[in-house]
Amino acid sequence: MLSIPSHIFWPGFIIAILGICMGSGMSIIVASASDGGPRIVPDYYERAVAWDESVATDEASRELGWTVALSVNDERAEVAVRDRQGQPLTLSGSASFRLASDVEPRATVPLIARPDGQPGHYILADAPLAPGVWDVTLHLQSGETTYERTHRVERSP
Repeated sequence: MLSIPSHIFWPGFIIAILGICMGSGMSIIVASASDGGPRIVPDYYERAVAWDESVATDEASRELGWTVALSVNDERAEVAVRDRQGQPLTLSGSASFRLASDVEPRATVPLIARPDGQPGHYILADAPLAPGVWDVTLHLQSGETTYERTHRVERSP
């Protein structure tokens, strides 16, 4: 069996431990900066002041009991909406697409009824379809009722 002399083993052992610490520290720094690093949120004060209002809007939308199915594939993004009783809804509105790592939306697209006339199904024309983790905020309007919630969609390459 190969034996390493102690005057080489122990200094080498300490150098290896220091190398592991430096390597893991550098990998943490690189990983934390890989998505562009920290960003300043525009209008952060106004957003913070409006926090209670946005939470109330989310709760009101949740209490509507609507079922929202959002699908994004290689060809297009679609949303299907049904009310509490399972009936398709006639809506107007839009959707904002924001990468989870971004601060601002990359696109806001209108809600368009499907050409085949399937009730409650809408196409989100010109939606970004690139791979990534997307936060899609739906702004839906049915008569006087407003629905505004964010759904997370993950698209693999």
